[in-house]
Amino acid sequence: MSLVFGGTTCSICNKRLEHGDRIFATSGVFLPASNTLQVFCDTAMHWKCYITWNKRKEFAFEYSKVIIEDEKNNVFWAKVYLDNNFL
Repeated sequence: MSLVFGGTTCSICNKRLEHGDRIFATSGVFLPASNTLQVFCDTAMHWKCYITWNKRKEFAFEYSKVIIEDEKNNVFWAKVYLDNNFL
């Protein structure tokens, strides 16, 4: 999980994340360096920035693929529901 501490900024708007802000954060670098969205991996962002971000759907799709793939090797995780509307 990305580290969030005093002085951490939103990777979308570059404004400081304040105590009490709702955030979205990812864990690990899951995109290749050739993908322009890689800079948003393992970062935190304001929830309001994330939900209005024009790259949200593409980014969420890539992040979901990684989580779904990881689930196959984790005995503690399981898919509850998955269809094309999720992805």
